[in-house]
Amino acid sequence: MKSNFYLILVLFLTQCSLYAQDLRISINQLSKNLTAYKIIDVRNSEDFSISHIKNSLNFPVSQSYENKRIDGKIIKPNKMQLHLRKLGLDVDDQIAIYDDGSFFDAARVFWTFEVYGFKNVKLINGGFDALENQKLPISSEILKVK
Repeated sequence: MKSNFYLILVLFLTQCSLYAQDLRISINQLSKNLTAYKIIDVRNSEDFSISHIKNSLNFPVSQSYENKRIDGKIIKPNKMQLHLRKLGLDVDDQIAIYDDGSFFDAARVFWTFEVYGFKNVKLINGGFDALENQKLPISSEILKVK
């Protein structure tokens, strides 16, 4: 009985690990296929305006909250829809998300996108500094969404 439990636990943890791999993308993988993804920078607007990955879009993590100071609930659907339209995002887009390297903010926005129906969302392994160190193109130019 005990050995069956451990076998099931190992299988479960293996599955979780394999699934987690599907949720992330390495900087190397991203750099080889940069144009296939809409890249989302979840840092604040000030940091984004100074420098960001070229052609990335800014969705500050603060926009994922309805009212962070009160309860941390997720943004309401009508407000989220406005943000998504402003950024030109569609639920079928392939999206890669990064933050300052803590993964906390990127994970929050990842979850928010998944709640609202996005299925092709990945967390970039590494924050902005790691992306910059790997020589991904950096810009201060804000992309105009059509």
